[in-house]
Amino acid sequence: MEKYLRYKGEFFSIAGVLWRAEIWQDAEEKYATIGRLDFPADDPLVIEWGETDKLEPVQSSKATLTVVSRVDRQYKDLYTVDTGSIRMDVYRDNTLYWSGTLDTELYEEPFSYEKEYEVTLTFSDFAVLDRLKFQEDGFLTLLELFQKALHNSFINIRGIQQYISTSRAGDTSSETLLSHTCINCGNFYDEDGEPMTWRTVLDETLRPFAMRMIQRSGDVFIYDLNAIQDTFEPELIHWEGKDAVLGVDAVYKSAKVSFSPYDKTELMKQEVITEGLSPFATDLLVRTDYSVGSDDLMNASEGFYIDLFKSTPAPKNITIHKNAMPFKINSIYSNFEGEGLAWIVKIRANQYGYYNTIIGNSVFMGYEKLMEIDKKIAVPNIFQTGVYDKRNQRLLRLRMNILLDVRYNPFEQPGKYNESEDYNNMKYNIRSVHIPFRMKIKDALGHVLKHYVNATYSTSGHEFFCSKNPRWVDGDYLNTDYCSLLSYYDQPQEYKTLGKTELYYSGEWMENRQSTLDVSYNSCNLYDGMGAGEYIPIPEEVQGVIEVEIGTGIYHREPVGFVGGMNIGQYPVFNDFENRVRWLLYQTPTLDVVNGYGKDIETKDIEYSSWINAYAKEELKIDTIVGNVSEKNITGLGVLLRKEDNHPIVKFTRAGITDYIEKLLIGTVYSQYSHRMNTLSGTIRLLDKFATYTDNNESGCYFPVSDIQHLIMDESEVKLLQVELDNYEGINYEKTI
Repeated sequence: MEKYLRYKGEFFSIAGVLWRAEIWQDAEEKYATIGRLDFPADDPLVIEWGETDKLEPVQSSKATLTVVSRVDRQYKDLYTVDTGSIRMDVYRDNTLYWSGTLDTELYEEPFSYEKEYEVTLTFSDFAVLDRLKFQEDGFLTLLELFQKALHNSFINIRGIQQYISTSRAGDTSSETLLSHTCINCGNFYDEDGEPMTWRTVLDETLRPFAMRMIQRSGDVFIYDLNAIQDTFEPELIHWEGKDAVLGVDAVYKSAKVSFSPYDKTELMKQEVITEGLSPFATDLLVRTDYSVGSDDLMNASEGFYIDLFKSTPAPKNITIHKNAMPFKINSIYSNFEGEGLAWIVKIRANQYGYYNTIIGNSVFMGYEKLMEIDKKIAVPNIFQTGVYDKRNQRLLRLRMNILLDVRYNPFEQPGKYNESEDYNNMKYNIRSVHIPFRMKIKDALGHVLKHYVNATYSTSGHEFFCSKNPRWVDGDYLNTDYCSLLSYYDQPQEYKTLGKTELYYSGEWMENRQSTLDVSYNSCNLYDGMGAGEYIPIPEEVQGVIEVEIGTGIYHREPVGFVGGMNIGQYPVFNDFENRVRWLLYQTPTLDVVNGYGKDIETKDIEYSSWINAYAKEELKIDTIVGNVSEKNITGLGVLLRKEDNHPIVKFTRAGITDYIEKLLIGTVYSQYSHRMNTLSGTIRLLDKFATYTDNNESGCYFPVSDIQHLIMDESEVKLLQVELDNYEGINYEKTI
């Protein structure tokens, strides 16, 4: 929806400056008439930049507009819960000066008067970013990130002005720091996929560079204290009134900067999918076996109850096949409780009855999508070191539990009344089961960049083999029926201690293991210590989002299960197997990052500290989530990257010093807080531009950390802090990890 001018009004300041306020509102079309803003004589418009520290990244501002309501509740309809739908632009002598959106949380007006009363409207520039969640993915340059943040603030500005003294070490490019330094957007989501607010993203991206952001005189300025002292000649302060005060700024004893690289390893967790769904069938009872009738209460042994749910409307965060049903099992005596997705469910009433097919899909079928987790998973950063070390290697690990079983109760021992004959046929005739899946990497436009392949097919297309060379291949899967495979088998090593390599399929819940061409002791021994999962290499230098989908049923290339010696392992399936399957259940897959040994990754924070002034009392601690990698191989999402190849930026340069960005930040702290520096506060002539300042009596360079502007009076109530150029002499750093 587009914004159209709704109200406007003008007034002159005591210095003869023409100020104009315009209120713009979202609408389907232009307003037939533009309302006039009538102002009171005293302070109709005040703009305030609240006090911030020298190193606080974002200095937001608000404007308080006071207007006269000529009729009852004239402005009440301006207040809405739609964030950013109403904006005020302020012009100084017809030049854009300030912009902000209406604060939807604040509104009050006198209710005892019918008309001719004052109403106060509050607008702010960056406050809206505290309410908006970050929604980007992939890689963005810092400039792109800031531009998107400002777009989401809904303010009207001419542009972004950059005054930044930091550069990439050894960089000779004409591009600015912001335009060719990248960050992985996954850094701004927690382990549960919950995003930060846009305001937090702004703060945490600016912080390690000691950069600040402010809206002034129609532009947004991104700057650091070192650059503005080199760029601007300080202007003389003009004091108004007699309230000027000289003070001193803080001095710190020590500074500690920690960087948390956020080596996010849990990319996709098991989903809760039954919450809020409509029931299809509830409290379906499965006993420990079917030796007793359903009415035999004295001897009844209740195993578990299963609830089934309708698949439409779809569960939250997951897309599922129309013939599948979410399930939830509540245990009584059988040892399992949980939920997932059901493809086959057959329940027998008692020893005299037949199986009732509740969900009767086919075990064997061509590839169709069973489920896909609706979640953006950024491809992890991979930074290789010069020395190959499996501890520093990074792999994706895809795991999923399935339950494929022929027993009446799959959680109890087979027996006369729990399908022992069918179970033994399954156990000794099946070596492994393959579940189809696809893994793709897509770009921001949804185009498939790469797909994962761990299976090869015969030239006829009727046989498949687990590949000896699992790999990523450019583009999408070539055939609609082709896929990769999750393999389910019992480890042969478990039986070698018995003096034999007995191979069988035990059923119940099983977790996939590494796909292999030959399920034998020799071929599986390599992965035994790594544990369950499909271990997938992470492609280097690929920007995109990982997409995982699971296919239906058991994968095969024959039209009928037993015909033609079809294998789902090393041996043919026993006759009538498809009809004997009573359970095929899935839990949602998980995806995480592990090292080359299949072990969990532990990345510790990197911390630098230094003395600032040993005689001071206070310590300063700064935590950052964006920063540099050192010699250590880190895959952290918070690592700063080069735009041209997404490789990590190891060091930066500022004030002639090249080092890690965390050390440069300590250097800025040392420069600004190692000794006493002045503060000046009071009422001065209006600060109508972005600049630095000086005073006749207390020389030095000052910049405002707070400013309350009374526009009609052409005055600013300010607090200015003295600043100095970065100076790193005498700093000794201590590093801990």
